Amino acid sequence: MKNFEIQVREALCIEIDTNQSQIFQYSSTTTCDSKKKASDFQCYIISMKSFLGLSYLSIPTTFKLAGIVGGPIMLTVVTLINFLTMNQCLEVSAQFPGVKSYSELGFKVLGKYGKNFIDFTVCITQLACCVAHQFFTANSLNFIICTYSNQVHCYGDKLFMILITIPVIIFSFIGSYRELANLSIPALFITFSALITLHVLSLQKIGETYDQPKDDLIWFNLYAMMGRIGTVMYMFTSNPSLMNIHNEAKNYHTFPKILRNVVLGLLILFNIFGLLTYLGYRNETVPVFKMKIGPQDQIILFVILGFCFNSLTSYPIQILTAFLIIERLDVYDKTRINIQIKKYLIRSLIIVAVTGVCFIVPNFSDFLNISGSLGATFSSFIIPQLLYMKVFKDRLTIYQKIGCFMLIAFGVFASACSLTFTINRLINGEQ
Repeated sequence: MKNFEIQVREALCIEIDTNQSQIFQYSSTTTCDSKKKASDFQCYIISMKSFLGLSYLSIPTTFKLAGIVGGPIMLTVVTLINFLTMNQCLEVSAQFPGVKSYSELGFKVLGKYGKNFIDFTVCITQLACCVAHQFFTANSLNFIICTYSNQVHCYGDKLFMILITIPVIIFSFIGSYRELANLSIPALFITFSALITLHVLSLQKIGETYDQPKDDLIWFNLYAMMGRIGTVMYMFTSNPSLMNIHNEAKNYHTFPKILRNVVLGLLILFNIFGLLTYLGYRNETVPVFKMKIGPQDQIILFVILGFCFNSLTSYPIQILTAFLIIERLDVYDKTRINIQIKKYLIRSLIIVAVTGVCFIVPNFSDFLNISGSLGATFSSFIIPQLLYMKVFKDRLTIYQKIGCFMLIAFGVFASACSLTFTINRLINGEQ
């Protein structure tokens, strides 16, 4: 009997040790996973960087065309609508724990064909953003070198597009938004320094022109306001990336609050930036990279170089979402190559293809307007409403359903207006 009791006690001790070991292994794994997650600060940085891409450079021109009243109204309305659709997507994803991306969410809600549609839309939108980033950086570098060498060293945009491909390929191998947040910190610091510099220059210009007649100022232009919506919509073409960032967040439930603070902060900043620049430069207001500079104007040189660095470091944030979609395709999985070699090769080929598209872009500002009109219409207006109505169809009131359809209609109408406005400008040769 005693021997039996001893055997039972030994068996229990072994089982307890085994369970404790398993608990320890689970807790250590959970700790490792949490260390790989992005902190609140990193989520804040990467979210801000994803919106602070390029379209803000054309906001002064947008205010010049839409007017002192029309510009802020249009910017505020489009921003608030996009913030609403962002939260709709987060609410939908909360119904499917474990969903890591916009693509996976589309599959859960809309099935295989819905996922394919979302994948196609997101890839085209994000790659178009990369085209804009690369085009702007190449154009600005060529402009600076050509101007500061007194037109001696003017090599053309295409050479810089090719040269930029090298650092872009290196940056684009960064595999997570948490790591990209660390790259974004110096980029944001430089960008905000450049924006503050422009604010100071604009205030000085306002002081110089304060006593001049103000008849040339435009207050409200509805046609231009609707026509330039694409530029503002372009700011939110990174909306699909928010699902990936949300998934990497260490504090999953605080991300909506972080997102709200980012959107509100940038809305205030962009309105101030657009108004000050337009009030200071008036009819001479142009996108920042087209400002007339002299060989001794080191301040403007710093501003443009700062925006170039911001653009170059925004590229990997946009393209990572497309990479993650492409690398989950069946065709990609069935390709019999070493995993790392396949990953680097495919990503490099995609970046080279983006560079090829840069060669045929005629005009930066109009390209922003067109790509924003087409891309954001789907990613920021149509798709979020389809997801939201499908998941919450039994909970929505008739008025909420009407609101969802109105958001879709607004996105389509604004896109059509913006495309018409831009095409007319191109036909008439306006810049």
